[in-house]
Amino acid sequence: MKRTVTRSKHGIFKMKTKMTKYLPWYSAETAMQPNVLLMCKLLFALLLLNGFYGYLGDPYLPFFDFLDYFRQFPGVFEYCLRAIFILSGGLLLLNIRTKTMALLLGAIILVALLASKSIFRNHLFICGCAFLLAGLTDKNKMPWLLYIQLSLVYLGAATNKILQVDWWSGQYMHNWMAVTIENDFYLFFANALPEGLTAKLISWGSMLAEIVIGILLLFRRKQALALWLILLFHTFLFTITKERFGHFLDDILIYLLVFLNWPSTPIQSVYHAGRLKFARKLIQLLNWNRQIEWKIADINKGDWLKLEFSNKSETNEVALRSILLYSPGLYIVLFILDLGIRFVFDQPIQHIILCSLFWGGILFFLPFKWRKNTFSDDS
Repeated sequence: MKRTVTRSKHGIFKMKTKMTKYLPWYSAETAMQPNVLLMCKLLFALLLLNGFYGYLGDPYLPFFDFLDYFRQFPGVFEYCLRAIFILSGGLLLLNIRTKTMALLLGAIILVALLASKSIFRNHLFICGCAFLLAGLTDKNKMPWLLYIQLSLVYLGAATNKILQVDWWSGQYMHNWMAVTIENDFYLFFANALPEGLTAKLISWGSMLAEIVIGILLLFRRKQALALWLILLFHTFLFTITKERFGHFLDDILIYLLVFLNWPSTPIQSVYHAGRLKFARKLIQLLNWNRQIEWKIADINKGDWLKLEFSNKSETNEVALRSILLYSPGLYIVLFILDLGIRFVFDQPIQHIILCSLFWGGILFFLPFKWRKNTFSDDS
């Protein structure tokens, strides 16, 4: 195995081998943008962990009659779908022919859904389309196909609600929140406010939010606002309903990775000697693409961190947030942490911990200024 070792002038060693590019947690130096590839890997892991492999079977009540033909050969359709799903997903994780594997994954998911009405779910359809469009995306261009898909998801959801009288009257929301799941949050406000007002506010608010998000996603300069609305909207819904709607919430949060304008050049992190010792070690643990390079230098008084990449320069808390956002390890750790919390804890502790995690993450990344002495010389 060929191994190369380089040393920076500050004594920090970097080691790369030919096998590095085949590591599942590595998402750079492929035919796809790192953030788009990371999205695909997490979606594949999510599908596996939610048992999608078991859904793959012979056609049953297909959307197209010609698919019934495969029922004459029991097991052939099922085993072909499963084999291609696992093989393409495995090769995607190993960074082999990533665009082709994404296309295959998307095709398998959509074929499986079209072959059996019983397993069709909106969130699975969204995943299938995401894989297909990711495979069609040019690495050197903005992934507008994926932007448009997410916009259509919200505009389609809003249109579906607008065309139903029960959403305008609030009856649908009341039947679901009060009767089906007996939600305490809803029942408290429904009893405190005039009859029907709580249901209408939630219904109208949902429709308005989806329309606004869908439109904003189509404008590059407004996408940051759209992403904040998505995070706030879904975190609020999860907080009051405790529902993830299958794994729709997970799909959306993972999908947001495509909106990161991932740096095309290494990230230069400049800091004062003696500062950020502990924080730097933690961040380095998440730097699985080895894209962040640390160096000691004198920077402006009052600054504790400076970031330089892609002809941009950021300082302090803005720089710290960017470092974390461009660290693939962060998303994989959060993904595993979410699964672990749901596995270990039961309700209501599970919901309390997850809500704290979601809202804490939102507050941390909100674009506001911290105090100048947030990080002392010993941090």
